[in-house]
This record gives sequence, structure tokens and C-alpha cells, in this order.
Amino acid sequence: MPNRYSKVNIAKIDNFNDFLALEKVWNQVLEKSPSDTVFLTHEWFRCWWQAYGNGNNLFILLVEDEGEIIAVAPLMISKERCRGFPVKKVGFIENNNSPQSNFIILAKDKECLSLIVDYLRGNNNLWDIVLFNNIPKESRTTDILPEILAEKRLLSGIRNGTSSPYITINSDWQNYYSKRSKKFREVLNNKANRLKKLGTITIREFNNCDQDDGLMTEVFEIGRRSWKVEKKIAISSTKENRKFFSELSKIASRKGWLSIWLLYINDCPVAFEYHLRYKGKVYALRAAYVEEYREVSPGSVLDKHIVEHLFKSGFTEYDLGPGVVFYKMRWTSEINLSVQIILFKNGLLAYLIYLIEFRIIGFLKKLAFYQEIKLRILSLSKHLRRGAVSRKR
Repeated sequence: MPNRYSKVNIAKIDNFNDFLALEKVWNQVLEKSPSDTVFLTHEWFRCWWQAYGNGNNLFILLVEDEGEIIAVAPLMISKERCRGFPVKKVGFIENNNSPQSNFIILAKDKECLSLIVDYLRGNNNLWDIVLFNNIPKESRTTDILPEILAEKRLLSGIRNGTSSPYITINSDWQNYYSKRSKKFREVLNNKANRLKKLGTITIREFNNCDQDDGLMTEVFEIGRRSWKVEKKIAISSTKENRKFFSELSKIASRKGWLSIWLLYINDCPVAFEYHLRYKGKVYALRAAYVEEYREVSPGSVLDKHIVEHLFKSGFTEYDLGPGVVFYKMRWTSEINLSVQIILFKNGLLAYLIYLIEFRIIGFLKKLAFYQEIKLRILSLSKHLRRGAVSRKR
């Protein structure tokens, strides 16, 4: 497809060695962009690809303005199943270990995104769907990309992605902690007291991970002995996970990003949290505890220690990781939201998937909601009738 922009053009990177050569310029563009996060660094994608890239194809797009890179689309091509159908998919380089994704754009946001969309349209023999997963809702991409897709009259949809609770660190620890519910604070104190009865409790933070120091061995062993292993979601569940986190730990050590917390009972590691620190923010990636210690909640005790430490250490934000679950919401009411933007190819298969995703499933959810309301009304009506009969008697 010819380029309709006079100065701006696009190039594709599909070779891993060519990707490696981009490290310096990639990170320079990222650091100047509004989407700067550890999950878009060249180092993050390098670790990811070495662990999970097998079976996928790089499809990185570079937008250049007079020879200078002003945008990066960190994409790949994969073969997957969507609603039971085999599809070719273009999407960000990511999986469930990637809390967020996005384009890296320095300038000319709409022009860059429009050029990327045109390039994808011109190469639609490579894909059935394009899934841009977990773009932060506050990102300019979330506003601009759907507008572009609508202007080009492309079949697309947008829906909620992963949500991550976070804590804004803008006060002292005592002031913040005093605002947590009294019951929550009492529960944490009781858990800490129960834990102390088992022996000597030690909590350590590790910022370096040499190949031979055994730190990741301890982390993987805790994962292996946690409840998550049965659901195959533990940090140690797959060789790909172990490779990813081992390599990420080495690189994060050298970059000053690594923060691994371990809780020991009598020098035996029973709980961990795996974090990355990046430009004043802390991101929780993984956590687990040894299942046999469930009743004394070592993870909760470790949580409190970490949050208190972060308030006293000059950080500005603590992202508790994807998933709005009760134990996170005891710490905060703030949530980072994200969206999924999906583009569908013209054709029967993609159109059928679109109907399932954005018509049928939505209808069924509404139907289930209204059925629930109807059942509640009927239940209330029966209750009121019984009350009326009882009063008559």
C-alpha cells in the first residue's frame, strides 16, 4: 500500500537479531514518550521473546519521520484459537505475564497510528484478527485508535481489559495506615502474632540475582509448593516461566529494577513477592506462599511489611498487579483500568468471531443480568405476599 504521508514512513522488523540491534534507540524513544513503563522496555521484550517466542513471528513496526524513529509498535504474529476457531492473530508481544501493553509514540500520535493501521490493512493476508490487549485506559491510544478505526470503517470492537489496583504514595506511613479499616488492621496484627508463634520470622529484600546465588531456586520452590501449582499458574509451572523470570531477574539486577521479597520462618523460605522498580514506581508481578502455612497467612504479613517499606522509601506509586481481588482492595480503592481493542478482517470467519464477541456474548450477559433481577423481584414478591397473609391471620 503506498504511503500517503510525505515524510513519515513505516518499516517492519521480523528478525530477532535486527530487534536486538534496536535496544539503544528503542529505549531512547520510550524514555521520551508518555507511555514510558518497564513493560515496554527493550529488555522486557527481549526476555519475553527468548522465553515465549517459540511458534510466534516478530512483526515489529517502526514509524520514521525524516529518518528518525518516532514510534514503535511491538507486535507479533501468532496462531491461536478464538472461540474455538483457529485464527492468525497480530497482537502485542505479550501474554498473561504482561500487565500492560501499548504503542511507543513520541509525536504525531494519530498519524503514526493511522499509518500502522494502513500497514496492517495492506498485509491482511497475515491475520484474521488484530488484538491490542491491555492498553492503559488513560493512554492517548485508547482515545485515538477507535476513532481511526471508525473513520476507516473497519470492523472493530473495544472492551475492558485487565484492571490493577494501585496505591498512590503521597503521605507518611502512619497517616496512610490509620485510614485502613480498624478490622483490617486487627486482622493483620492477629496474623502476625500467629506467625510469630511458629518461630523466628525474617523478611529480606533482594535486589541482586546472580546466576549461582540460589535466589530464584527458592522463589520457584515456593511456587511449586503453593496452591497455584495445581491450577498451573505458579511462577514455576512451566519451563517458559522459569526461563523468563530467571533471565528477567539477571537483567533487572543490572538495571537496578529488581526487588524480590522473601519471608522466612526459622530460616526456611515460605512466601515471596516479585517486584520491578522503575522510575519511582513499583510493580508487583508475582507472589506465592507455601500451602501448608495457609492458616497463618505469611503472604498477608509480607504484604504489610512491603507496603510500609515503600511508604518510607521515596516511591510514588505501588501497582499491586492485575486482578481486582479482596485482599488488594483492603489496601486501596484506586484502580488502573485497561482496554482491549480488536480489529477484524473482512471475511466470514472474522465476522463470525465478531458477532460472538460483541453481539451474542453481550446479549447473553444482559439476559443473565435481567434473569437475575427477575428472580429477585419474584422472591421479594413472594416474601411480601407471605407477610401480607401473615398479617391477615
